[in-house]
Amino acid sequence: MRSIHWLLAVLPALAGCSDDFAPYSLLDRLRILAVSAEPATPMPGEATTLSALTFAPGGETPLLRWSWCPVPATAGDAYACPLDESAANQIFAAYLEPSAAPALPSFDLGAAATAAFVNPFSAGALATLCAAGVASPLWAQSFDCDDGYPVTVVLDAATTSASLRAGFVLRLPTSATPESNNNPAPAGLTLGGIPLGAAPATVQVAPGATIELRADVPPDAAELRSIPPTEGAPGQRLERLTVSWFATSGKIDKARTSFIDGVASLGDMASNRFTAPAAEAWPAGGLVEFAAVVRDDRGGVGWIEGNVVLGQAP
Repeated sequence: MRSIHWLLAVLPALAGCSDDFAPYSLLDRLRILAVSAEPATPMPGEATTLSALTFAPGGETPLLRWSWCPVPATAGDAYACPLDESAANQIFAAYLEPSAAPALPSFDLGAAATAAFVNPFSAGALATLCAAGVASPLWAQSFDCDDGYPVTVVLDAATTSASLRAGFVLRLPTSATPESNNNPAPAGLTLGGIPLGAAPATVQVAPGATIELRADVPPDAAELRSIPPTEGAPGQRLERLTVSWFATSGKIDKARTSFIDGVASLGDMASNRFTAPAAEAWPAGGLVEFAAVVRDDRGGVGWIEGNVVLGQAP
């Protein structure tokens, strides 16, 4: 597993299909688990760093290639941008921030472990675009801009035996003074009360036994945010958080847990259960890799990883 850091609201990944139906939480093939932008909401002219959490079997490090599109792209079209760069520059020339960029950034963001994306757009111009949409002979579209103007970030990951593409939404500010949104950062991960980190901790557990798996998510990870118009009257509420859980062996009780203020607590979200594999399916050396990805409902993302050596208790 490879830690890099996050941002965006995650869209469904275009994962390669298989004949079996492994649980979502089981890491047994090439996966793109999360993509992040830091900062999560780059201002006009500001650069954000895109990074990803990926997994490949056998400890292989996937090769990555980053790209972006100034409009939504869909899984049904393999996240292909519906505009080429020439058409995009013609359509979006009027929405650029003059001090930020004379043209849109190249759609190709490179093949490094991380990528830099500079927001080229004027916030005020994007507000106009969100209200009116695009009505160009080259392309016409309206936009859902509840939490900012949506651009698409695409990540291709490849190993010697597999490839995968995923698309993610990055929301750009449509106001000169947008609400801040920090990526929710989990502070720790424990199995049976034992802290997990990069260096494998040892946990004694009987084959098939179940113990607690916890992610320490600080209370301030859920920030106050404006209530979206689609939810009702103006006001503020705490962000809703979701944790997605992953392991390379054994079984995790809940693939996702959530925090909704007044409905499900942070403590409920932080707690899960892990069932050790059966003796005949015991991992080599007892090594199991874990990851917990925390997302808020505005596109913020954070994650934590940890390794454990399971010792077979009687």
